[in-house]
Amino acid sequence: MKLREIHRVISNQTTKNTYLVKYFVSFFVLFNLLFVSSVTAKDTSLCHTTLQFLHKDSCKTDFKVLEFMEYAWNKKAYPKETHTAIPQIEHIHRLYIIPFFESLTQRDRKSLHLKINNIKYNCQHTFLIAPYKNDNDSICNTHFVIDKLDFPSDQQNLLNYLKRKIGNEPINVDVVSESPTLCFTFWRKNALIIVWYNIFDDKEMIQKTIDTYLEQKSEKEKRL
Repeated sequence: MKLREIHRVISNQTTKNTYLVKYFVSFFVLFNLLFVSSVTAKDTSLCHTTLQFLHKDSCKTDFKVLEFMEYAWNKKAYPKETHTAIPQIEHIHRLYIIPFFESLTQRDRKSLHLKINNIKYNCQHTFLIAPYKNDNDSICNTHFVIDKLDFPSDQQNLLNYLKRKIGNEPINVDVVSESPTLCFTFWRKNALIIVWYNIFDDKEMIQKTIDTYLEQKSEKEKRL
């Protein structure tokens, strides 16, 4: 009886351990999937092993807009479309806009008497995906974010500073981030373009995609 009882206890414990292992494995897989999904908009590139005949710079015309929203910011969010969720805009403002201005104006903020939270701007926020062919002839997807900003007339001092700071050529902005993300910015007419992309992706290729996207969007807006 004792041996049978011991065997039953061990068997029950083994079953419990098996369930625990399955639980933690499932949790670990789910956690990683959620983590990848949460950072895709900012720093994820995916490669497919299927070979296709695409040039390395083919994504300059082949891209897809995954997310687009337009809003104004004046201490709080004012979405252009009523269906746009306020928390989404607040997330963009906190994750992209604030770190950008904190980094760009770090040395001059005091002399400018600039408070980041008081900056007013209008924004077109776009999340894109573009395919390209890597050095191993695999098709990869690069994800990147474009924030197109313009500023109201009462932000003229800030606008003048940004014009002097950024100049006529794109500049890199060293934004502190927990993810492998790089940022650069440039002027497109009177709009400030801010780009966020994966550190492992090709900046020149992304720049070509952005130029094409902005040109197409500008032509579309002219027809409206």
